[in-house]
Formats: sequence, C-alpha cells, structure tokens
Amino acid sequence: YVIGPGEPWGLPTDEVIIPQILKQYNYSTHVVGKWHLGMHKWSYTPLHRGFDDFFGYYLGGQDYLSHTKPKSPKAPGGGFDLRSDYWDEEGEFVDQLRHDLDGRYSAELYGDHVVELLGKLKTQQDPFFIYMAFQNVHAPHMVPQQYV
Repeated sequence: YVIGPGEPWGLPTDEVIIPQILKQYNYSTHVVGKWHLGMHKWSYTPLHRGFDDFFGYYLGGQDYLSHTKPKSPKAPGGGFDLRSDYWDEEGEFVDQLRHDLDGRYSAELYGDHVVELLGKLKTQQDPFFIYMAFQNVHAPHMVPQQYV
C-alpha cells in the first residue's frame, strides 16, 4: 500500500529503520528519489528517520519534468515537489524546494545527484549508505524522446 500525500499516517516513528541502525556504526546516510513512508508531519520524513540528507519528492505520481503532482481528492495539496532536505552547519533542518531544476528529467537528476554524492563520499573515512528509489516505476510513465 502506498501512503498518499493527503493521508495522515506513515511508518510508525517508533519503528527502527536501517539508517537509524547504521548511524550507530558511523555511517553517513542518504536518500535519493521517492519517499513513500509518510510525510504529513516532518517526523515521518527521511531526516527525522536517520538520514543525513534527502534529494527527491514526497507526493508520488508526479510529472517527471515539471516535478508537480496534479491536485486530486487523494492529494488536495498537489503542486511542486522536488526538494533537497539537509541539516545545515548549525544543525537546523532545511527543506529547500528545487524550482531551479524544473524541466529536467527526474531520472537524470537522481543519477547525477548520486554521482556527485559519491564524489564527495569517496574521500571520507567512515562508511556510507545511499538509498536510491527511482520514480520510473510510477505513473505517469514518461521518458524523453532521446531514450525512445
């Protein structure tokens, strides 16, 4: 079952998940792509579940280029949803909507982000974990003409 954007629940916050365990062993932890484990409260989102950063979307079923989800009875909010979430230097939570990436194909954005992330992580001593969930399994199925 997919937890829709308008649904007021998610994976229970007392449920321990992989990044929370890995943090005990000095892993850095990262999410790229879709997150469907709850979003109605920040406590259900990746950075509050043990991840250090998140680049992707919460709403599900969105356009691969405009990064928007149409409004519907299940998703009354709809709208733009491509974001970079991270902890800043002072330890404050930052949720940055990435309108600057409007018009870029999501699979390419996610792939580019992981390559960039790996470039940064390869120089650190501690191990890392990247959870990557491509959008491509979701309707609407979209692909740039160059790949057809």
